[in-house]
Amino acid sequence: ARSGAARRAALGTPPVAVAGHSAGAAVLALMALDGLIAPRALVSLNGALLPLRGGPGDLFIFSALARMLVSLPLVPWMISRRAHDRAAVERLLRGTGSRLDARGVELYATGVRHPAHVAAALGMMAAWDLHPLARALPGRATPLTLVVGENDRTIPPGDAQRVRGIVPAARLVMLAGLGHLAHEEEPETAARIIIAAAAGACADGGRPSAGPCPAARRKKGRPLARSPRSEGREPCLSEARGQPSAAG
Repeated sequence: ARSGAARRAALGTPPVAVAGHSAGAAVLALMALDGLIAPRALVSLNGALLPLRGGPGDLFIFSALARMLVSLPLVPWMISRRAHDRAAVERLLRGTGSRLDARGVELYATGVRHPAHVAAALGMMAAWDLHPLARALPGRATPLTLVVGENDRTIPPGDAQRVRGIVPAARLVMLAGLGHLAHEEEPETAARIIIAAAAGACADGGRPSAGPCPAARRKKGRPLARSPRSEGREPCLSEARGQPSAAG
């Protein structure tokens, strides 16, 4: 979080809205809670905001195993070598519940083929502890939008309801047919949601505004770009109280 704050300071422009995926959403939430940033809206894309029940976030053995793997220099090298098998990378990505195109698969393979990248990921997992964030979430002031791929196999979609139990004012956008990498499967959809959250916060003095998404409106007489898989569906932000908002 401190490293992210240093990068933001170097840019010299405070963010109006921030968006983060998975662990990135947790980092941004911590930055906001610690006063390192003061955005008017925070968008969590399949965010890892809570310890997994019965999963790695709750198990000491998970962190211990990650620490052990980090301590073995050969492990990152072995994993990076495995990434040269495209089929292995495809299986890894399918395990997230997402379906990426050939270019997306190749980009992930390129990253995993670097031992330093693998070592950094293992190092993060070794130190990962979401319990402090879970305790601090009720005190957060930044309006929160939870974007959830209903096919996410990495972060259980039900965790979004757990977050709303802690932060009742949070808004929920469910994305039908998408997985943990929903923002890469349908980047246009993710962009519209982020823009809508930012626009709503600005229009309402920092509080997300209710009503239809700005993304649903036409710009200069033409609809915003859509991906083929999102055709016929328009994710919107609506009040979290009562029924959760839905796309589709």
